Formats: sequence, C-alpha cells, structure tokens
Amino acid sequence: MTDADCGRQLCRFLFGHCEAVGSEEEANRAKFDCLVHMTQKLYALVQGRIKPDNPDSLAWQEFLLPGHLFTMIFKEKLEDVLLGIRAQIQRDIKRFPEKVQFRGSTSYFKSVLDKQVDVGQRMRHFLVTGNVTSRTGLDLMQVTGFTILADKLNYFRYLSHFRSVHRGSFFTTMKTTTVRKLLPESWGFVCPVHTPDGSPCGLLNHIAVNCRPLTHPLKDFDTPAHLRAFLVLLGELGMSPLHGFTGLVHDSSALSVILDGRVIGKLIPQNAKRFLFQLRSLKVKGHPLVPRLMEICAVLDWQDRVYPCVTLSTTPARVVRPVRYLGTASDSQEYIEYVGPMEQVWMDIGCTDEDFRVGETTHMEISPTHMLSLVSSLTPFSDFNQSPRNMYQCQMGKQTMGTPFHTLLHRTDNKAYRLQTPQQPLCLSPLYEQFQMEEYPLGTNAVVAVISYTGKNPNNAL
Repeated sequence: MTDADCGRQLCRFLFGHCEAVGSEEEANRAKFDCLVHMTQKLYALVQGRIKPDNPDSLAWQEFLLPGHLFTMIFKEKLEDVLLGIRAQIQRDIKRFPEKVQFRGSTSYFKSVLDKQVDVGQRMRHFLVTGNVTSRTGLDLMQVTGFTILADKLNYFRYLSHFRSVHRGSFFTTMKTTTVRKLLPESWGFVCPVHTPDGSPCGLLNHIAVNCRPLTHPLKDFDTPAHLRAFLVLLGELGMSPLHGFTGLVHDSSALSVILDGRVIGKLIPQNAKRFLFQLRSLKVKGHPLVPRLMEICAVLDWQDRVYPCVTLSTTPARVVRPVRYLGTASDSQEYIEYVGPMEQVWMDIGCTDEDFRVGETTHMEISPTHMLSLVSSLTPFSDFNQSPRNMYQCQMGKQTMGTPFHTLLHRTDNKAYRLQTPQQPLCLSPLYEQFQMEEYPLGTNAVVAVISYTGKNPNNAL
C-alpha cells in the first residue's frame, strides 16, 4: 500500500463524528481540521498556557441514557446474529456443499436461523440481571449493575429512580475524593443535597428539578441542507469559513468555532462579543435555523488558563436547564433560554435580585430553589437545617410508607406496602402542589409524650 492508501485506511478509524459532514473528501478535510485544533491545544498544554480538562467536571461529561444503552446492546446482538449466519453458511459450504440451497426452498435458511442466538432472550437477560455480555465491551467501564428494581414503597422513591445518575461502580473503589466533589459546573444540573451517605456518596446523584437530559438529536439539524443554511447564517453574523479566501486561516489570534466537535470557521476576537450576542438573541427568539437547545460556550481569552474558542453543541445525551434571558435595553421582554454546564461557567447568571449588576448580568435564575432536586425541594425550611440533616431527609422521605398507587384492587402484586392513614403536611413548598404530591401522600407524624420522673416541670429543672 502507498502512503496515501495507508492514510485513508487510518482515517477510517479516527474522528468518526466527522463522517456525517458530506462526501469522503469533505469528511477527511474535517478530520484534518480537528486534528490540527487538537495539536494546537496540546502545544498550549505543554507550554503551560492552559490547564488540562477535568474529567470529573460535568462540563466534559454526557449522560449514558437507558434508551441509548439498550439500543447499543440490541445493535450488537443483531450484528452477532449476522456474523453467526455468515460463519454457519461458510462452514456448511466447506463440509456439506450440497445442502446449501437458497433457491426453490427456504428450509435451509430457516435451519441456519434456528441455530443462532435468541436476541430477545439476550435482551431479557440484560433487563433481569443488569449484566452486559458483550464481545466489544461497548466502551463501558463496568459490565454489571445497569438495572435496578423500581421500588414503589412510596412515590418519592419511585420517582427518584428515574431522576438519578450514577458515576459508575468503578469509582466507588477509588481512594481519592476528587470524583465526589460538587463542582461549580454542576449548579442547577445536579442536586447538591440529594445523595446517599456511605460508599455511593457523591457518586449517586439526582438531577435538579428543571434539568433536562436530551434524548434525541435536534430535529432537522443533522440534515445537510439545514447545516449548510446554518453555516451561511454564521457567516452573516461575522464568522469566516475555515477554507475561504479571507486569509484569516493564518491569523494565530483568530478563535476557532467548533460545532459538535468539527471546526467550521474562524472568528476575529474583536468581533466575538457581537457575534455571540446576535447568535444568542436569535436562539432565544426562536430563529428557525438556530436550535433553542443548542449550547453556546465562548472562551474569548486565556483567562483561567482555558483554551479560547467558541463551542456550539447540539448532540443528544447533554443536559440543559432554563434560565431567564434579560435581553437588551431596547428589548424589554424576557425570554427563557436553555443553557448547558459548559457555557454557564462563562456567563453572568444572577441567583437573586441582589445579584443583579447593571451592564454585566445577562441572565437570572427562574427560582433560587431550582438548584435542588424534586425530593430535596419538598423539605420545608431546609435553610434552617444543618446540611447533613437535609441530606438524611432525602433518604428518610424515600423510606416512609405511603400510597404508591391508587389501583390497588386491580393490580397483581404479590406484596405491596400501603399506608392506611396518611397525613398531609401543614407547610407545603410550591413544588409540592405543582407536582401534585398530595395525590400520593406518605407518612404519619409521630407524637411523643414527655413526663417528668419527679413530678416537676422539666423546663423548671433546666
């Protein structure tokens, strides 16, 4: 093979996210641009100009969602069936060539199919045991513990199963505590209160009440026509195409504009703020070419030793949350914008009215309590508790006997715990009524009688 052929073969296994750009030539060019950007960032790291990315930060992580994992396993099992069919036919051709008949009858092909593994049985085994049996490993760091039983002791417990996120059993054995730290990037996305004590503390977390994991690709954005129109729009806002004739490619001060891991253009630092302001305005106002769930992360200089670039993200498995976009002085209307963990570090988002600064604050939190999960938001007057007490209440609330369902007479459960005389709290938080938690009450107040042994008032004794 020539050097060019070797390069083409190697290119097939590098930067697979660039394959959807278009033709093979365009994909190879996108891969080369990505490699150049990574090399420049590597040089900056070796020179000490930037810090290495923190793999424990939510800004550099994505969620492995149940549907994505199930689809990955299902795809591999179907591939195993196809590989098994091919291997069986090849063996039959070598040993019994007269039996291999594809025309006139389907009996031979049916016999080959009957000898393959049962895909449905394999998927059922995964759901029942939570163990992944894979020939490739599916790029996972563990092979067990992927499924849990959705326990319905009460509605708090049942709901928390679907809003929990686990870092992985691999990290439970690590002696360091860096993987358990709550970093600023997690504000509004991962609840700082709702985590169990013990070995999974800080690893088994729950997402905030308004956090939204993205499960599907953004509609029509991955089509070539929509993507080309979006690139034209970015050019009108001030971005220069990467392979244009502006001479900007050789300017070392230009910022790279990256869309889903692909370098799509360059941006002059002097025009960066105006470019980002216009793009964000189009995003929050619902421009048809700009997705409302797109993440716009902008690092305009070398502050905090972070590599400067503009990163646009539209892929699934990310998390976003809503905040109030204050707009400009000419536009007094407020909009709701969805931001991601990577971009919010470089934004000025006020939490309360006291945090608002004229000319600096561009966003405001919808509610200060939206940093908490649903269960932790239901604790009344949590700001008067010590921090561990709030964490314990999240666990004790899920252990309280309650009303798990209203269809008790029509269910086939062989065992169910149901509280007969539940009580409603006297003090309710806004989320308690918003999520209609009174429809699934739980718990009964404990009444403790205190009597003195000597007949004196205990208060007087003190």
